[in-house]
Amino acid sequence: MLLLALASAAAMARASRGQAQASHWELIVDAPADSGCSNAATISRRVEARAGNSSASRTRIVVQVRRPPEGPGWSASVRTLDRLGQPVGSRELRTEAADCSALDAGLVLVVAAVVGIALDPPQRVEAPAEAPPPLREDVVHQAVESRQPLAAASLEPAEPWRFGVGLGARAISGLLPGAALGVAAGVTGSHGAFQFHASGMWLPSADMRVGARGESHFWVALGELDLCGIAARPLRGTLAFCAGGQGGVMSGEASGLWIQRASQHALVQAVPSARASLPLAGALSVQTAVGATIPLVFPSYSYVDPNGRSRSHHHVEPGLWAELGIGLWFGS
Repeated sequence: MLLLALASAAAMARASRGQAQASHWELIVDAPADSGCSNAATISRRVEARAGNSSASRTRIVVQVRRPPEGPGWSASVRTLDRLGQPVGSRELRTEAADCSALDAGLVLVVAAVVGIALDPPQRVEAPAEAPPPLREDVVHQAVESRQPLAAASLEPAEPWRFGVGLGARAISGLLPGAALGVAAGVTGSHGAFQFHASGMWLPSADMRVGARGESHFWVALGELDLCGIAARPLRGTLAFCAGGQGGVMSGEASGLWIQRASQHALVQAVPSARASLPLAGALSVQTAVGATIPLVFPSYSYVDPNGRSRSHHHVEPGLWAELGIGLWFGS
């Protein structure tokens, strides 16, 4: 009875500090008390279901879960120790999800990979000539390093979709007479290395002299769609390169001429661009973009002078643009 009581007390002590032990390996999870993170016993059961009867020899895996210094979510440091307590490998996991259990999938993969790394157990023989040699620490270290790249591709939990809205001012050349300034509002979606941007833009009236006494007035309304690949994430923001297009209407109206009439024409342009978003505070971010416009379908405006000759006075040309605005992100 005394032995049974001592064994029960030891098991309770291990559970109280987030510790679980299988036949040849031990898992310790150190997480804040109110975090809602899965404990060592839960992770161990899922690891054993995945890795089966492991042959790892006296392996200890220590998991430390903490809030990251900046931004939402959780981070986990996974360290592997050999039977002498010496480190043989480490791995860092990170999630932006509010629920700490979002780390579980990555932790199970890492621990299962470590547990399944050790060399194959010696084959059973009826009368072994001598005991097998002890497992060398350098062999364990080599095994850990060789298996880590295989699991790296699936360690991070899938990143959820994030959506944001933005409002900005855009300066553009080549579209209206001179340089034009307009206002743009849009929606952005981001998932992994993919990003899309959909927006609408309004460029108010721009005036242009026509002949000796005439004048033309122009305005443009455009919709834009960009498909982007995220190339870098500086300062917890994003830098993306995009291929996109614009479509809309360009209106021109003349005054001071013998024949005065307004006309609206379709406008289609290709829009390659680069976009950057940097966090300001909380969900707010500053958004910038630069790009070019390549007219594909565009109007050309002309008038008839007093001598009866047709003269061109404005047409859309290739141009450059730059945008600066504020964005608000939603989602984890």
